[in-house]
Amino acid sequence: MPVHKTEYRVPFGDTDALGIVYYANYLRYFEVSRNEYFRDRVRAPLEMVRDDAFLIVIEAHVQYHSPARFDDKLIIDAWIPRERITPATFHFDYVITLEDTRRKIVSGHTAHAMTTREGKLKRMARDFRAIIDKVALDRPPLAE
Repeated sequence: MPVHKTEYRVPFGDTDALGIVYYANYLRYFEVSRNEYFRDRVRAPLEMVRDDAFLIVIEAHVQYHSPARFDDKLIIDAWIPRERITPATFHFDYVITLEDTRRKIVSGHTAHAMTTREGKLKRMARDFRAIIDKVALDRPPLAE
């Protein structure tokens, strides 16, 4: 299965006074991509909520390579590296590039754990873990 791609055009409100994407917004871009990934390959995020399965971010890492600006069209590549899956957690890796030049803007990862609505940690359900194993890619995780 190939890397999942999400397109995102930078709105003016995502930029700072210099017209550059504010650094923290890249975590939102990771989330946008992750939601689309789940919708396309795993389960609709609302279905998971109804089943009392909540994925929380337990770690986030972002490396900034080049600035993005208002109206840039970005491509967000996301994947789950197989070697970063455990019975209770898994990672997403991301690379964000400009669509027209493929210049790398940001790379990074997020680590996730499953919880109940009350925030109690739990292992991934067997069927959910099977889906994660199926969509994971055999490629090295990005360096931290």
